[in-house]
Amino acid sequence: RVTRYLPLPSMVITRDMDIHFCNDRFLEHINVSRADWEASSPSLHNIMDMLGDPRSPVYAQLAFDPDNWRRVIERFVLGYKVDNVFCEYESWHLERLARWRQLPEPAGSLLTELWDNIKIDRWQPAGEVRADFSFYTMHLRTRTGNDVRLRPIFTIVGDYRYPRIISLVPADADSERALLQ
Repeated sequence: RVTRYLPLPSMVITRDMDIHFCNDRFLEHINVSRADWEASSPSLHNIMDMLGDPRSPVYAQLAFDPDNWRRVIERFVLGYKVDNVFCEYESWHLERLARWRQLPEPAGSLLTELWDNIKIDRWQPAGEVRADFSFYTMHLRTRTGNDVRLRPIFTIVGDYRYPRIISLVPADADSERALLQ
């Protein structure tokens, strides 16, 4: 319910990267009606599938900039691996990973490459933070043709890490103006 009231494009996800709800602002941003979203394939209601499947409305908004598209997928692979470090042998996790590796090219091979090469340190010392904010910024082309830069912010409601709300915030004044058009 919280997501409905947020003025930012927002979605509710769980640790498996499934999108359980997205607000109307998010749907406007990806140019999809609520009816079309609800009628679409459930596989496209997953962040990795949405980023890697050419049938997804988000794919075209990111794939026009291959370096940005790769960085966004890299960021979600890293986050997924960190959040699911103790689930790597569970059947749901293995099935999900196998499905993502079968995404249409170039996403399937990119995801496989990133998955195999991104190493996480389970015991990273406190205080070490990646300071390069470009890693956290995504470059999108809106439905009106404007190029915008957005940063995701994560909101946790309650005592657990999931479900989690991801909201997209303009990264600069030009992006803010473009989103308001």
